[in-house]
Amino acid sequence: MTFLQDIRYAFRGLRKSPGFAIVAVLTLALGIGANTAIFTVVNAVFFHAISVDEPGRLVQIFTTDQRKLLGIGTNLPVSYPNVEDIQRRAQSFSGVTIFAGAPVSMTVNGQPDQYFAQLASVNYFDVLGVQTAKGRAFLPQEGQLGAGPVIVLSYGLWQRKFGGNPSVIGQNVLLNGQGFTIVGVAQEHFQGTVVIGGPDMWIPMSMHEQIFSGTFKEFFNERRFLGFGSVARLKDGANVQQAQAELQTIGSDLANAFPLANKGRSFIPVPLLQSSISPNGLANFKFGGAMMMTVVGIVLLVACFNIANLLLARSAGRKR
Repeated sequence: MTFLQDIRYAFRGLRKSPGFAIVAVLTLALGIGANTAIFTVVNAVFFHAISVDEPGRLVQIFTTDQRKLLGIGTNLPVSYPNVEDIQRRAQSFSGVTIFAGAPVSMTVNGQPDQYFAQLASVNYFDVLGVQTAKGRAFLPQEGQLGAGPVIVLSYGLWQRKFGGNPSVIGQNVLLNGQGFTIVGVAQEHFQGTVVIGGPDMWIPMSMHEQIFSGTFKEFFNERRFLGFGSVARLKDGANVQQAQAELQTIGSDLANAFPLANKGRSFIPVPLLQSSISPNGLANFKFGGAMMMTVVGIVLLVACFNIANLLLARSAGRKR
């Protein structure tokens, strides 16, 4: 009964002082809203699991270079020919996939728009253990050069561009002026191997001649060109330490076989859960996240102090 009386009294007070009520609500809303927004970002970056099957069995393969090229750290992307050698020789992995991003122009019903695509080897979805929400993923035969003019849309693009229409499967679109067929839609929340952003679509790497341009097209088969990402799935019974020893052996052999491109270079596997943010920039991300949480925490504290001052001022005004 006392609780109901308190609620009625509070509403009478708010009705008699609407200005005070509005200021108090806005002050709290700003403080709580800022904290909620920043925590959402921090949670997505550092605590949100990647939407793949058994992420603990996945590692991202990086190139290491004793020269620390350009001062960007020791964990560098990989080259396409080197990963092909790893695919053939590595025994610790049940599958190795390679991928790279590229901007594309997609024309649907005569309307062109710019999107971001990811070209990937045809085993990409199998290695990650990802199912499609609609349609299918890539087929093995689509890995032959020029034999895969197909697209798997991201779930978000399917909703935004095609309104979630299931009949989109089998529809033909133009990518960079060439015809492609939509064969699948990725599962909801899947955005590749990253926690921020993600591609709008996936295309078989076999179509690189039609999609890549500039440096990527010119140096696609160059071992010195470190422009690709690679993720591998550990076999049952294998661990990261075994994979690292094997990759170092492969790296040493490639350095001897191709000294001009691979001298001083090797490879290292990093668990995917630790590499969804580039290891070279992880410390900066952590520092930035801590600073943002500190700042918005101070904002909320200031908001609480302001509300307290307003309450004291109101009480003083009602003292007599």
